[in-house]
Amino acid sequence: MIKNVVEESFASLVHDLQDLEFSRNLHDEQEGYINRALEWVQTQQNPDGSWGQGVMIDIELALQGFGIWGAYQHSWKIRDGREGGISIAFGWLEINQDNNGCWDNNLWDTAAIIQAAYLLGEGKRACIQNALDWLARRKETRWGVDDRLGLHYIAQSLMAFIMADISNELTSACKGVLIDELRRINKEPSYSMSPYAMGQVLEALVYSGVNPSDELLQPTVNYLEEFLDRAQVSISNFMHICAAFKGLGVVYGGANIDNPTMQLTLGKMFHPTRFRKDGSWYRDMTMTGWALVALRSLKVVRKIEAYPFQIYSLVSRTQRQIEEHEQNYEKIKRKIFLYSVLSTLLATVLGILLLSNTLLHFSLFDNVDLLYFIIGIVVSLLIYTGRQLIKEMF
Repeated sequence: MIKNVVEESFASLVHDLQDLEFSRNLHDEQEGYINRALEWVQTQQNPDGSWGQGVMIDIELALQGFGIWGAYQHSWKIRDGREGGISIAFGWLEINQDNNGCWDNNLWDTAAIIQAAYLLGEGKRACIQNALDWLARRKETRWGVDDRLGLHYIAQSLMAFIMADISNELTSACKGVLIDELRRINKEPSYSMSPYAMGQVLEALVYSGVNPSDELLQPTVNYLEEFLDRAQVSISNFMHICAAFKGLGVVYGGANIDNPTMQLTLGKMFHPTRFRKDGSWYRDMTMTGWALVALRSLKVVRKIEAYPFQIYSLVSRTQRQIEEHEQNYEKIKRKIFLYSVLSTLLATVLGILLLSNTLLHFSLFDNVDLLYFIIGIVVSLLIYTGRQLIKEMF
């Protein structure tokens, strides 16, 4: 078992080192990668101004990506040669806005669009002001809490208020609701956290002024770091990866060059199996949009001097994993030894009882059936215990 564990641990270490080496080289090409991604997003715009399949999240993420990375080019050519651009996108949003001021009657979508508008300097548009009014009225449901929506709905609402620089009273109320809910779940060990939701919560609270080292945030920070340490990046969990990365990036105050978890995750995100030559992630609009939004903290160029420390951290982590398995293995060996001794003693006692009953016609039990019943129970327990030990071994 230990041999297999060591082989698996070192195979994982080699894979992680490859991703780390890849992230080390990103500082030279990062700007080119991001620009290529932004250009790919531009080509995916539809003639009507929407993106992808016309779903809200694609247009929200596309516009946020342009705003975050300072894409001041407000018009461009799309796939069929027609004119695309920011104004056409907001035209689509105006047409598809609900009468009450929101989009798709969805708190998250509406808050995300408001953020995109202010990032692009389009916050004065009537459709955005109407959306802000609608979002302010959501106070009556505590921004989704009373409707049993996830914490990321409150988080996005708070981010929208912060970017719009709306009244302190409303922003404080939204922040207070989010803090109260986070305190509540911190006291509930059984609460099922989601990296997708908690990454957004972390980002919103830090942007709202909560100290990144505040003990209120530590359970969430620890949870997200553990998630990124163990997660295998794939299209099925890519949004979770991006949200966790974004939240931790804000906590660290940008790209934390001394944090191996962030650097390793960065390498995984930009690996050629995910970031394609055409500038997209997985050739998917939603995934590419999420990546661009998540990488907002990486405008700071990383230092190469941190690289040896990161290698040391990865090797140390692998060493700890192997040591933990060795300790568990030693515990199991001791259990097996005790099991063997106990089994031998019980077998001897049962053998003596059976022998005395059958050959010497002497029995401690007046009822022979009771003797056989006890023997059956003891044998069953020994078999069950043996199986449990085998499971622990393998």
